[in-house]
Amino acid sequence: MTIRSCMAVVALCALLAVAWPGLAQGAPLPEALDTTPGPHVVVNGTLLKAPVQMTNGSLLLPMRAVFEALQAQVRWLPQAQQITATRGDAVVLLWINRGTAVVNRHEVTLAVPPTLFGDSTYVPLRFPAEAFGGEVKWNAKLQTAFITIRPLAAAGTPTVPEIAANKTGVLMKIVRDDRPMLFIQEPESTNVTPCRLAPNATITRGVVHTPAQPAYLADVQPGDRVIVTLDAAGNGTAVAATFAREEGVVRKITTEVITLENDAHYFLLHETSLTDADGHAVEPGAIAKGTVVNLRLTPGTANVWAVRVKEWNKEHVAEHHEVVPEHHEAVPEHHEALPKFSITAPEDKSRATAKLSVTGTAAPGAHVRVTIDFETTVLGTAVSTNVYHNTVTTDKDGQWHTASVDLALPVVKVKSYLLKADLLNDKGEAVQTIQERLAGK
Repeated sequence: MTIRSCMAVVALCALLAVAWPGLAQGAPLPEALDTTPGPHVVVNGTLLKAPVQMTNGSLLLPMRAVFEALQAQVRWLPQAQQITATRGDAVVLLWINRGTAVVNRHEVTLAVPPTLFGDSTYVPLRFPAEAFGGEVKWNAKLQTAFITIRPLAAAGTPTVPEIAANKTGVLMKIVRDDRPMLFIQEPESTNVTPCRLAPNATITRGVVHTPAQPAYLADVQPGDRVIVTLDAAGNGTAVAATFAREEGVVRKITTEVITLENDAHYFLLHETSLTDADGHAVEPGAIAKGTVVNLRLTPGTANVWAVRVKEWNKEHVAEHHEVVPEHHEAVPEHHEALPKFSITAPEDKSRATAKLSVTGTAAPGAHVRVTIDFETTVLGTAVSTNVYHNTVTTDKDGQWHTASVDLALPVVKVKSYLLKADLLNDKGEAVQTIQERLAGK
């Protein structure tokens, strides 16, 4: 072969390497690139079989498809609308509809935020690939993104799930100074522990089950359920706060309980604020029957932290009804229902299923607080974490039930699940508790 021929071959190979990334390493192109329309994603020579969305020039794919193809562990925290992905020593945090992300405690700006399409969470492709050290090249002719990333070692110490680095609970107090501090009541406990925020901590807040929005610390309120991401020093680098809202017409209000016309009972706390539509403080006795109110609650509970009058009932405002004495007109406690209190499902306690619904019986109108915790071991340390927490009310037949709870936990191997049901009195105190333990999946 002549020198000129050799040079021609080298030039041709170089052109092919540019046009089809992956060929430079000798990887053949997947056949589907020629037979199916794009866009496509190829990771280390393997075609990713997942639906692809194109948004503002960026490719978005289902969350688990992206991270599993990158050999990353992923966890979804629905209350915080947060995605946590780990690969080796790299940790990536993303939030639905939030234009910034955190990579190893450093905030970065996204071209496109994670988005919900139907019931699926889609994440931008380029950002996590490059955050984990990969290289992304786009081939316009083939409508294909080629990703090259160094494979992880086949064996080694498993990555600790990011959930171990989170502090969760109900926010009880905020000290706002140069280094703000949150005081958080731990789940299923009366313990309140402080958490100092890092100088550049990011804040999100929103109504539970809706996309969280970027917020300021001033927007976060006592009673919010918070998930705080901690750094190695134990300082909070990200705060995701959620709250619940209810609106209704007042049937009766005492110093401790507000009852709406739909028979829903909510508990007023010592810290509960009561205001009119202009934000001026009012006494419970001024909120008469027929008044329309907005309630702000801790998600998953009947605990009210703020009552705001939306529309007064003119007749009852003029009468200045007095607060109903608790000792004879408060909502009756359900002590008589204790013998009937039970968990009726799941009947099979031998092993948990991927989706679980808990049912039981109590007196009609009783409040039952239901929690589900999973128990596992991380690097030899026993860990117990709450995956479900809600207060339900029995129907007229004394039946109560939870929604279907998704127990899919791909990051950790669950040893067992602890189901706990508390029968509550009118003060929100547990007067009887039932527990069931299920073997892990």
